[in-house]
Amino acid sequence: MLLEIHEVLKPEQVHTMRKALLEPEWVDGNQTSGHQSALAKRNRQLPENSPVAQECGKTILKALQGSGLFMSAALPQRVFPPLFNRYEGGEHFANHVDNAIRALPMGGRFVRICPPLCFFRIRKTTMGENYSSMTPTALTR
Repeated sequence: MLLEIHEVLKPEQVHTMRKALLEPEWVDGNQTSGHQSALAKRNRQLPENSPVAQECGKTILKALQGSGLFMSAALPQRVFPPLFNRYEGGEHFANHVDNAIRALPMGGRFVRICPPLCFFRIRKTTMGENYSSMTPTALTR
């Protein structure tokens, strides 16, 4: 099921994160790939231990926890911290099978019940303001 949840993030949060995401050094996205994904993944990613990734991730997780629609639709026991990916100049992420078990950056393991969590996109309103939408494609229970 695809569920679109609007205005998960406030416009100023989106602006702050977009600005912060321009500054850090991006690395080969395969640093977090499993065997299958490494064959299909051609992108860049913020390192999981990057202060920018951690701060932006906290903002997103807090916003998701504050969304009644997200919480009631997903019923998550926990949510894996977001990964930040970048695609430019022909980079892509082809069809692949995600790992069922993922190591957490702070230690331990995470068992996925479903594939990746969600995607955020930025839209422009007729007044030119940015807001965010979230399309959860699959969620952890």
